[in-house]
Amino acid sequence: MDLDRPASERPGPLLSREVQTRGAQPMVARLLFSWGKLEAQRGVLTLDELDTEVDRFREAGFEVILVPRGGNEVYGSSRLPSSTDTAALEAWRAFLRALAERFRGRVRFYQISHRVDDPGALPEGAGGREYAFLLKSAAVEVRGADPEAFIVMGSISGEKPEFLEAVLGEEVSAYLDIVALRGEAGVDPSEAVDRVSSQLLQHDPSVSVWIVAQGLPRTEPPQENGMSESAADPSAEATSLAADRSLRGGAMIELTASALSSGARLILFDSPPHSSGSPEMGDLLIPLRRVFVPSLGPSPEGVGRLR
Repeated sequence: MDLDRPASERPGPLLSREVQTRGAQPMVARLLFSWGKLEAQRGVLTLDELDTEVDRFREAGFEVILVPRGGNEVYGSSRLPSSTDTAALEAWRAFLRALAERFRGRVRFYQISHRVDDPGALPEGAGGREYAFLLKSAAVEVRGADPEAFIVMGSISGEKPEFLEAVLGEEVSAYLDIVALRGEAGVDPSEAVDRVSSQLLQHDPSVSVWIVAQGLPRTEPPQENGMSESAADPSAEATSLAADRSLRGGAMIELTASALSSGARLILFDSPPHSSGSPEMGDLLIPLRRVFVPSLGPSPEGVGRLR
């Protein structure tokens, strides 16, 4: 759920008594937000909206991951700060510490920005080595306020092993708990998980791998005019929606099985809001969880039943 988006474009928590019970492996939601949105004036943090959303998801039974991302224009740049920009770096560190202090006891996972390997995410000319410095700085601040917190690396593409290698080469094992790979629609994540697991085996086997923002395929791409070819025919549109749902549901099963069987500990789907306000395809998440959660790995019999 992205706080930078209008409220109508944010999925709310899936409301279910089964999810509310949490259990040993609760449902998980990432809450993304920009530093600039929460600190539009230097030194003044507005955390009330984030506070409300954290509590809303927690009350629904979700484990929440906080994802503060980007820099802040009031400190000179929308990119993450560089090690030489003392004022922006200190402000960013103070922001992270304030988050951890505010949500201690309610949030355990902090992902240090999003899409950190994309152009424009880091200062000009910076790469994995420079991000490793930021990761270490963030871990010191977050764990200084909450020693029980887990640090998740900002999401990266599984097709860019050189970025992760540069990060791991900076001795980050004491600061990093989870590497997050971005899932892509139509792409089996198992190869990327295998590749990253091999890298971690050489540097720090204790670090877990997650798949985040996993996209799902659709039966047909949007037309240039914004309307599908079947939109004028209600019966054809209903058939298309059913086929789309079937395709996406099957993909959720296959992607989950592939990710977990290759060693990922978690897969999180990028789910836009349904008209009900809950995540699209959210009703499938509960039976999907029943199939995979008992062993945190795929059950062939369970997959067969769900299909």
